[in-house]
Amino acid sequence: MLHSNRNSVVILAVGIGLGALMGLLLFSFTLKEMREIEVQLQVSSTAGFNVDSDKIYFGSIPPTGHGQRQVILRNTHAQKVLMRLRIHGEIAPWVKIDPTWVVLKPQDERPSTIHVFVPADAPAGNYSGTVEIITHGFGS
Repeated sequence: MLHSNRNSVVILAVGIGLGALMGLLLFSFTLKEMREIEVQLQVSSTAGFNVDSDKIYFGSIPPTGHGQRQVILRNTHAQKVLMRLRIHGEIAPWVKIDPTWVVLKPQDERPSTIHVFVPADAPAGNYSGTVEIITHGFGS
């Protein structure tokens, strides 16, 4: 019976500790904003460019080809922020983002590069996805 009570106390203590940690994290990082930017790519036997700025365009890239675009991340908030970039959609397995996590001071900026690597067996056609940028503020 004593052993059972001791286990219950340990489980309760671990639960309280995890709850306190979660509370600390929730108060330490507040969601500031979330943006999504469309990404488009055409797989074609010839390379081509699209320099429009309403989306992230990779233009035409042949199979086994590579393209890259750079985005500038800016902190327009009055506090330090943590920004995270993630790719979603059908081209996600072909994309690498570097860096994916960025900490910026107020009014600071830093580039992040989005690379796409078209597989050798990719059929010709149009492909799309979205880059999600999540901004968290430090502090309450």
